[in-house]
Amino acid sequence: MLEIAVLTTTLPITWTDKQVEQFKFQIIDKKLAACIQHYSINSTYSWKQKVINEDEWKIVAKTTIEKLAILLDWVCAEHPYETPQIIHHNEATTDEYFAWVSQQVE
Repeated sequence: MLEIAVLTTTLPITWTDKQVEQFKFQIIDKKLAACIQHYSINSTYSWKQKVINEDEWKIVAKTTIEKLAILLDWVCAEHPYETPQIIHHNEATTDEYFAWVSQQVE
């Protein structure tokens, strides 16, 4: 089975939909990912000796394994957080979806 890379990160909920869309658009426009979803989540985590509970935007981007490093570099450089949560993994997918993702990031 073929695999694609899936990258997830979070953005501040204080960002407007327009700001989140612009972040996503730049990634797609640069052909770093084929598809990106975003939705609101609630996160609880420890930060600087405090427990934080806040809403955030979750971003999920799909790309090829070959483009993952470039996508990671871009997200790290453009991310507004001091220490952003950026997680990635490979996922098995269908031949058709693999081909579509590959075509979008050529």
